[in-house]
Amino acid sequence: MTMLQPELVKCAVCGKGNEVLVMSSTSHFGPTGLDTRPPAMYPFTMFLQTCKHCGYVNYDISEGDSSIRDFLDTEMYKTCDGINPVRGAKEFIQYALIAAHSKVATTWNNEESEFTQEDVFWGFLNAAWACDDMVEFKPNEEEAPDEEDEEYAEYKDFVEHLNPEKCKQDAIECRKRCLDLIDALLADKPDQAHKETFLGIKADLLRRTGQFDAVITEYTGKTFENPYADQVVRFEIDLAKAKDTKAYTMGDIDLEKYPLKTTTD
Repeated sequence: MTMLQPELVKCAVCGKGNEVLVMSSTSHFGPTGLDTRPPAMYPFTMFLQTCKHCGYVNYDISEGDSSIRDFLDTEMYKTCDGINPVRGAKEFIQYALIAAHSKVATTWNNEESEFTQEDVFWGFLNAAWACDDMVEFKPNEEEAPDEEDEEYAEYKDFVEHLNPEKCKQDAIECRKRCLDLIDALLADKPDQAHKETFLGIKADLLRRTGQFDAVITEYTGKTFENPYADQVVRFEIDLAKAKDTKAYTMGDIDLEKYPLKTTTD
C-alpha cells in the first residue's frame, strides 16, 4: 500500500508555490524485471514532482537552479526532444533532459552540478517503463476521477487519445537513448558488481529494441562474477535467439534451465 501526503513547496526555478504529493511509505512485492525494474506494486512514477507554473521536474522541485528557466520554454523540453510521450513518461524524459542540460549550465556557471550521466540514463529508462505500462493500459471506471473533479477532463482526454502502438515505439526510443549512454557508464564503473548489473541491463535494452544479433554476439561466452547477472544474460541470449522482445522478470527464469552458478562451477 502506498501512502501519499500533500505538501506545499516552492519551486527552485520560478519561485512559485506548488502543492505536491509526497510519498511517506510504499510496499513492493515480487520479482524485479531483467532490467532491474521494481515490482509492479512499486509506484516509481509517483516519485517525481512537477511545477505547475514553469514545468520544472525533479524528485524535489524545491532544489535546483533558476539558470535553467529559459530551457524549460524550449521545444526540446516541451516535446521531450520530439518523442511527445504519454504522461508519466513525459516527466521522466524531462527530468533526463534537465540532467543532461545541467552539464551545460555547470560550464556556464562554474558550479558543480548535482546531476550525472547516470541520472540521464535512469530518467530515460524509467520513461520506457512508463510507456510499457501504457501499452497494456485498460481504463478502469472505478479508478477514474469523478466527473465533477477538475482532473476528469484531463483523464478523459488521456484515455481517448491513448495510442498503444505509439507507446510501444516511444519505449523503444527511450531504450535507445539509454543505449547511447550505457557504454560510457560501464567505463566509469570501477566496482565489478555494479558494472555487471549494467551489463545485464544493456543485454535487456538491446533485446527489447530488437537488436538480437548484438545480444548474441556480445554476450555469448561472457563470464560474470555475479551469479544473478550471469543467469540473466544466459536467459537474455536465448530470448534473443527466439527474437523475443517482451518484458520478463527474474521470476520468469526457469531455475532448472538457468541454475545459479557457484564458484565451483
